[in-house]
Amino acid sequence: MADKPVDTVAQREMWDEWWYDQFEIPNDIPDSFRRFEIEIDGEVCVGALLETAAPKTCEAFWQLMPIDAYIIHCAFFGHAAFYLDRVDMVPALGYELENRQTRMAPGDFIWDPWLKEVTFAYGRHAGMRFPTTLWYGDTPHPNQGCIFARIVENLDGFARLCKSLRYEGTKRMVTRQRA
Repeated sequence: MADKPVDTVAQREMWDEWWYDQFEIPNDIPDSFRRFEIEIDGEVCVGALLETAAPKTCEAFWQLMPIDAYIIHCAFFGHAAFYLDRVDMVPALGYELENRQTRMAPGDFIWDPWLKEVTFAYGRHAGMRFPTTLWYGDTPHPNQGCIFARIVENLDGFARLCKSLRYEGTKRMVTRQRA
């Protein structure tokens, strides 16, 4: 039996379409994506909704703004903080994750419908990881979330403020649509 030649081009195209094109979130954020402002301690940062990666989640978050809430440092997610108050997008989305992520890049916003939580990564050591399995009835938490936004201006200021939460405690964060 003769070996059949491997079509590496077709394999690469199939892999790229299935994995990278379906799940990858681009690093460059187009200017056309809707922007929002974040203000913490008088410092303003700008975020962009990742509308190609999570259109329903982006729309639900956009409709909730302005959000005037307190943020706190995460206990288990590494370089991350989250809204202390729950952000309930479940009525608009259900428990759907438009993309399933466990790792976050600096500046990423991630939605967890089970905890009704929006978490923000500020450093490269951020990820969804709980010390034990959380259960919702008979269903375990998937330890995944949906990345739907990213800081696009003043990430260093945002990171400094989020890092300070570890020692200074909660801070007020106002998130509003950018005019």
